[in-house]
Amino acid sequence: MEKIVKRQGHCKTGKNRYASSFDAKLALAQCKGSASLRRRECRTYHCPICKGWHLTSHEDRRYPIAKQDYVRCLSMLEQDGGNRMRRAIQSFRVANNDDPHIWRGFIVAAALSWLEAGLPEELLDNVQSWYALRLGLDSGKQSLDDALTGFRKVCSDLSEEYSKEHQTVIHPEESNPLARCWVEGNCMKKFGVPAWIYRTAEARSLA
Repeated sequence: MEKIVKRQGHCKTGKNRYASSFDAKLALAQCKGSASLRRRECRTYHCPICKGWHLTSHEDRRYPIAKQDYVRCLSMLEQDGGNRMRRAIQSFRVANNDDPHIWRGFIVAAALSWLEAGLPEELLDNVQSWYALRLGLDSGKQSLDDALTGFRKVCSDLSEEYSKEHQTVIHPEESNPLARCWVEGNCMKKFGVPAWIYRTAEARSLA
């Protein structure tokens, strides 16, 4: 069969790279029309490493989360006009400078970890809670399974600090382990940040 779409090099993982979702879907259609029994690709996906698109023979396992938990957390994030989801996307984009759609699964994983740790749901209305949650992200190249582990660890630390004391607000003057840009740091300096969140960030920065 004549090829109808060109690849754009390879990802560092070795996979063929396609420039757009459309190109990847064309390539997928070509694979499905192939007589070769070796071609088992069944879907396309966006790669956070090379920013291109790949084909895979694996079923969609982007969310290593039980379906009922995923639906529950997504519904919670999107209630009240989706303000929680917007705050989360903005926070994670600042941390990783990436397409917000890539982080949908990561945001749900973060929210689930927060609730599993027994932290109050209403605190997810505060953008600073999302600043704390992104401490669980090591880089934009990790898998969702790795991110879920990171979120659970940081939420365990947050829960421990919250149980000690959660009324105090501090106004960081110098280096701020929570801030990823000047705007965030300036806002926290001006309006303050919950001390239990700051203590968690500070401890992790020194670890």
